Order: sequence, then C-alpha cells, then structure tokens
Amino acid sequence: MKKIFLIAICLVSFSAVFGQEKIENTITDAHVNIPSSKVSLIPPAGYTKSTLISGFQNLATGSSIVFIDLPAPYSKIAPAFNRENLISKGIEFLSKEEYIINGLPAILINAQQSISGSMYSKKLLILGNETESIMIQGVCNNLNKAEIETIKTTLLAIVYDAEKEINPFDNIGYTLDVSAANLQFANSMMSGFSMTYTTDGKEPTASEDKTTLIVTKSVSKLPVEDKKGFALKNFKNYPLGLEEIESINEIMIDGIPGYEIFAKCLNNEELSRVYHVILFGDQINYLFMGQTFEKKKIKKLKSAISTFSRI
Repeated sequence: MKKIFLIAICLVSFSAVFGQEKIENTITDAHVNIPSSKVSLIPPAGYTKSTLISGFQNLATGSSIVFIDLPAPYSKIAPAFNRENLISKGIEFLSKEEYIINGLPAILINAQQSISGSMYSKKLLILGNETESIMIQGVCNNLNKAEIETIKTTLLAIVYDAEKEINPFDNIGYTLDVSAANLQFANSMMSGFSMTYTTDGKEPTASEDKTTLIVTKSVSKLPVEDKKGFALKNFKNYPLGLEEIESINEIMIDGIPGYEIFAKCLNNEELSRVYHVILFGDQINYLFMGQTFEKKKIKKLKSAISTFSRI
C-alpha cells in the first residue's frame, strides 16, 4: 500500500468539496481503450496512443493523459490525498469536484504545478470501487486554456469496465524469467509500467523470506550525464531503511548500460538484503528493485534480472 500512495501522491492536490454530480457514460465508436486496462476514453483531437506512457500524448503541445491503475480500494486511496502530502510535492490546489460516474464514486482534482519554469495545469480523475481504483491525469501548459477544458471533457467521458479480463503482460514490452528466483507474478500497475513479483504471488508477500522484485519503466526525456550519481540518488529515494551500500558496479543487460547496487536495509528491526539495478535506455529507463530477508536469494534475484530482454 505504501508504494501505491507514494506513486499517487506525486500527482495531485485538492481541498474544497462541492456537491456530487451523477454521470452515466456508454461506450461509443470514439472511445479508445488504454492497452492492458479496463478504461476507455475519447482522446482529444491531436492526441495519439503513446509508446512511452500508459495513455495518450499530443506531441505538438507536449500535453499528455496518463493512466495509473491502483490495486487498492477507493475508500483507502482517496483519504491518502491530504493537503500536507500534496503541498510537499509542490502542487498547487485549485478545486475539487465530486462525481458519481456509472455508479462509482469519483473526484476530479483541478491543480497546477510549475515545471521547468512554466506553469502546467493538471486535471486528475480518481475513480474506483472496493476492489481497485484508477487515476487518470491530464497535463498541459496553462497557456492552452481551451485544451485544459478539452482534457476535462475527456476524463469525465470515461468508461470503466470492472469485469474486463486483463493480461498484465500484453503491454510491458520485454520478457523476464523470474523462475530463477522462484518468484511468481503478484500485480501490475500503470498498465504494465510497474510489475511486482513475490515468492507466493501475493503483495505484500506472506512468505518467510519476504522476497520481492519490482520492475518499473520510467520515461527518460533527457540524457543522464552522471549515471552513477543518478543511480545512487534514485536508490536513496526508496523508503527502505538504508543501512549500508555494499557496492555499486557498472552493468550491461540486453545491450543497455546501467548500474547495480548491493545494499543492506533495516525493516522493522529486521535486516534485509537489496539488489537494485537501473538500465539507461534511449527513451526509457528500466528499474529493478529486489529485496529479501534471505541473503542467498540475492544471487537468485541477480540471475532473474539478468534474463531481461526487450521485445
């Protein structure tokens, strides 16, 4: 749950509450399904499916609509978006609207954030049930006033099919043999942009060794000059209770350069071993976070990650 909140809180801000509005949407020929998701939207003119994010992009304006699925109840997700957490991310709240969309509770967050010296508008829809939740974030430059309202129209026209069967591996774009570490698939977030594997196929795992591997794709718009420094900074951002970095080494997997980090962490007064890898692709970085309470499993995690291969 902590991982879910960390991802979600980075995106939104809200405060005031207005009356609920009921919306009933039906699927149309204009709706486009977001790959490996239960969500269909009507993308605005100029937006196309993205190969770098889970959603749509307008390459001419730099705007985007990004989908994130959250394997947690809406009643648990919504309260996590409190003013203090969101302000700490530099996001300015403007307003919040409440809806019932096809019988499901939803909130639409209107916010803005300064990014690289420019102010960007954020429209974010959170919707769900007591099994799972989804977030869809639309971002565009504040100068594009008409586009801001078009994004809102797109978000509120959502059709969410809770019964749709999803293959989480359809959209990941790579293969990975986790059998070397005796792991099973546990869950997927962001339409395959984040995949979790555990010993027992549950998250959080109930296994004694608590072995977990999280694989994440991250869009990289600019080349990273100091890759070692970036790898260390990225690793230290994880809330792992870092005790000691044992080593950091250059690595090459599937022809992609990167760094591997071996470390010791203290979790609830228990010592765990961590193996972290970041690979620097041309447009996408691949991050692997393996953690276990059984020392010998680190080698197995390394073996599993070494099988990574792009499709």
